[in-house]
Amino acid sequence: MLAGGGARGAYEAGVLAELLPWLEARDERPDVLVGTSVGALTATYLASMAHRPAAEAAGGLVELWEQVTQDRVIRPILRHQSPRTVLRYLAEVVGIPNVRLTSLLDPEPLRGTVDSWLDWRAVHDNVAAGTVGALAIVATSADTERAVVFVEGREQQQVADATLVDYVAGPLTVDHVLASAAIPVAFPAVHVERADRRGGWYYDGGTRLNTPVKPALDLGVDRVVVVTTHAPFRPECQEGEAHRAPDFAEGAFELVQASLVDPLIQDLRNLGKINLLTERLGVSAAAPYRTVPYLFAGPRVTGRLGRVVSQVFTRHFAGTRRILRSAT
Repeated sequence: MLAGGGARGAYEAGVLAELLPWLEARDERPDVLVGTSVGALTATYLASMAHRPAAEAAGGLVELWEQVTQDRVIRPILRHQSPRTVLRYLAEVVGIPNVRLTSLLDPEPLRGTVDSWLDWRAVHDNVAAGTVGALAIVATSADTERAVVFVEGREQQQVADATLVDYVAGPLTVDHVLASAAIPVAFPAVHVERADRRGGWYYDGGTRLNTPVKPALDLGVDRVVVVTTHAPFRPECQEGEAHRAPDFAEGAFELVQASLVDPLIQDLRNLGKINLLTERLGVSAAAPYRTVPYLFAGPRVTGRLGRVVSQVFTRHFAGTRRILRSAT
């Protein structure tokens, strides 16, 4: 299970570069891959490389992340996006027909970047050969406001619908990945043609199901590896911060915690409780529940990765001249 996290997908790639070869050495390489947002991109890439050694697959992912720059994700902000955003906003305010502001940023370069990363023929071949048991991508329907899990594999069997989660079986495409990563407000919704001919508009899967624990279990896995960019543990207490009023960034961080991290904590706790219950009652008495061992891979404490990001930003982008150069 690969969680969302935007640019923190680079951290996710680093984790996998260590984790996947270790698992492969234990003959435990995952064959069901479930991802949300940037995790959907990572999961699809791993599905395309499933026929390769784990070290080669994960190493290739790290190399791709090392090549990522802002212009491979969004169009220049000041030179291209800001004027169009302002004009579209004003046009919508005054009521000009057929002019709408769909997002603050233009992620058109992202489509080309994702296309260059992913070998869809290899994805479909690996699923058909059984090297990949299933590839699942999580998005959020703009029409129903429910999490939708698009699944290729497991002989295209239909997974039973569940509370707040819908499953759609069928071949996956680049549109599914882009929809899963379409951050609301920042990016426009992505139209996806579904195998059941009920196409629609979709946003980032992280708005409803950032760490897709339930879809992985519904796909019948017997063990779970959770890779996430957010820590489900207490934050480190920094000296001198105990009595300081939180700033804007820390307030925004609380919103992220509530929407992305808190559901992860609850899902892991529920999974742990069910495992304990099943072990105490026995398999037959605990049915339909079952024991599913899990391994968590992510930051040890809340805020640690954020501080690394802040250090990188300060080193490469801080200062008026660097910010303007980046934005243009």
